[in-house]
Amino acid sequence: MQPTRVTHLLELLRWVGAGTGIFLAFLSPNDASRQLDLLCIWVVVPIAGLTGIESIFFGKAAAEQSGYEQGSAYQRQSGLSNLSLALTTIGVYLLGWNLQAKASLLIALLLFLFFSAINHTYSAIQEHNTSTKNFLRPIMTLVLLAVVIPFILRASPNLHVRAHHLSRSSSHICVDGVGVLPTSKTAKPIHEPLTRDFALSDAP
Repeated sequence: MQPTRVTHLLELLRWVGAGTGIFLAFLSPNDASRQLDLLCIWVVVPIAGLTGIESIFFGKAAAEQSGYEQGSAYQRQSGLSNLSLALTTIGVYLLGWNLQAKASLLIALLLFLFFSAINHTYSAIQEHNTSTKNFLRPIMTLVLLAVVIPFILRASPNLHVRAHHLSRSSSHICVDGVGVLPTSKTAKPIHEPLTRDFALSDAP
């Protein structure tokens, strides 16, 4: 398959993946946390991952379609950054990290797309870049932001509650002379006597 066709296919798959995540999120209207969870894996991995693959292996064709410089080392570096974000997202899901980590990854991608849209707009106005992809990218990005940001805002109270719970759990160092794990969500006690370093005062 020709590189140009591959890049067209990757562009299609990116938006199909994001669209699938949005569709699945709408199927869970009563669970904001579940919606954010679905959006993270279905938006970040296809967009960041496929963009990374495109920039690394099909950079020349992708740059030509966008009206950018072809074969730039910065393009490969940008591709590696996107690929790193996608792999991190997969790792977060495999390791079962919390919703705050997933929300951070999704927001990081949206910020990148927002600034990328500004760059495409600048290229169109100042550099007279009239390629179709260069015009479509800002429009598609604005549509994605308009759809995804309300989901993030709806889930934000859940993020705050979980973070508050963790901070309260980690603030307890000892309870009735029993040591407590500071990193445990349930604050499980350690049934061992405290050392002198943890004593608040010493008897005379």
